[in-house]
Amino acid sequence: MHALIPEIIDTDWVAQDCPAIIRAPMATWLANQISDETRRAYRTDVEQFLKRFRSAHPADITVEMVIAWRDELRAAGRKPTTIARKLSSLSGFLEWLCRERLIVENPVERVAFPKVSSEGQRRPLSRSEARTLIDTPDAETVEGPLHVAVLATLLHTGCRRAEIARLKIGDLGEERGQRTLRVFGKRAKIRVIVLHPKAWRAIETYLKAGCREHETPDAPLFTSLRWRGTNKGRPLSVSQIYRIVRGSAEAAELGRRSPHDARATACTAALDAGAQPERIADHFGWSGLAMVMRYRGFANRVDDSIACTINY
Repeated sequence: MHALIPEIIDTDWVAQDCPAIIRAPMATWLANQISDETRRAYRTDVEQFLKRFRSAHPADITVEMVIAWRDELRAAGRKPTTIARKLSSLSGFLEWLCRERLIVENPVERVAFPKVSSEGQRRPLSRSEARTLIDTPDAETVEGPLHVAVLATLLHTGCRRAEIARLKIGDLGEERGQRTLRVFGKRAKIRVIVLHPKAWRAIETYLKAGCREHETPDAPLFTSLRWRGTNKGRPLSVSQIYRIVRGSAEAAELGRRSPHDARATACTAALDAGAQPERIADHFGWSGLAMVMRYRGFANRVDDSIACTINY
C-alpha cells in the first residue's frame, strides 16, 4: 500500500458489517491524488457520506440517498460551493468504484448540483485595500511580522495558500539580480517566480524577527508560533493561513476575505498593469488561458461599465 495511506485514511468509522471491499479501493483512489490537501479533503467528504449511511454497501447507494445528503447539507446552512465540492468528491470515489467494477453506476451523476456563481468566488481588492490589508497587522507584536509576510507574499505573488504552506527557506533564491521564489504547485508542477521587493522585505523582516535567517534550506519558510519547544519549526497550515487573511481583513473592516481573494487581487492587478495573459498564466501556475480570461472579463465589466452613461 502507498506509504502515505496509513496517515491519510482512518477506517475506524467503518461499521463491522461494512464489507472490507471498500477499504482498498478508497486507499488506492486517495493515493492517486497528487496533493496531500486533496487527499484529506476527499477523504473527509466521502467519510461524511458513508457515516451518514453506515450500513449501506457501495452497490446499494442510491440517488435518493445522495439527494437526502445534499438536502441535509443545505438545511444545515452549508454554502452551495461546499455542497458542490462534497458531491464532486463522492462522485469521484464512486466513479473510481465503477472503473474497478465494484459497482455498476455512479448515482451522483443523476443528482442536481447546487448552482454556484463563479463571480461570487472572485472578489479582488482594490490597490488601496490591498495596501491596507498588508499594513493591518501590528509589526510590534510577536505574530505581526509573520502575518505581514504571509499577506505580502499572497498579494504580491498570487500563490495558493497550499503553495504558501509548502514553501521552504531554500525556495528563496536570486536570479539575474532579482529575488525569486520556487513554488510547488498543483499536479507537482514547479515554477520559479520573481518576488516583489515589498514581499521580499516583509519576508526578510519576519525571518530576522524570529532569528531564522540562518536556518537550513529544508526548514519551512513560514512556521506556526503556536508550536514551540519540541514542536518548534512546524510549518504554517493552510487553515492558519486562512485565519491570518480573514482576521486581518476583519480588523481592517474589509469584510470577510480569504486567500483566494488575494489571488484574485494579484491577477486583476497584473491585468490592469497590461501584463500578457500567457505570462500571467505561467506565473499563476495555470495550464491554459481560461482562468486569465475569466478575470479579464470581470475587470473589463467594471472598468468599461456603462453605468455612468445613464444619467437623468
